[in-house]
Amino acid sequence: MSIVRDLSPTAYNAPGTGQLGLSIIQSNKGPNTLPLPLWISNYSPSVYTTYDLSSGFNAVPVLNVNVRIWILIPPQGNTQTITLKGITGDTGIACNPNGPIVLTFPNSAAPTTVGVTAGAAIAGCQLIEI
Repeated sequence: MSIVRDLSPTAYNAPGTGQLGLSIIQSNKGPNTLPLPLWISNYSPSVYTTYDLSSGFNAVPVLNVNVRIWILIPPQGNTQTITLKGITGDTGIACNPNGPIVLTFPNSAAPTTVGVTAGAAIAGCQLIEI
């Protein structure tokens, strides 16, 4: 059984539905695994593009004003550090340099940029917005 979480606002107007499903394989001490939700957004068309991070602070643009799920995936095998930043002077949140970064935004308003600091230039990140 899967759970669906609709991240769309109550009144939406869009041509399609974007869906995000995460698959996690794990060992479990109990007889049942916990179901993960399938997240959907009926509000915005999906955006898929590549983005190159430069060394240092990057204001990564949010390309769709109605985005609810923002995903940045570094290229396979990346070893350069990636840190989510609120502002350039804060410590930020260190992220897995070889794993996806998934953020969800409120219905009221998505940001226009997401602050990301890279230890060195990282070419070919996948940027997905749903």
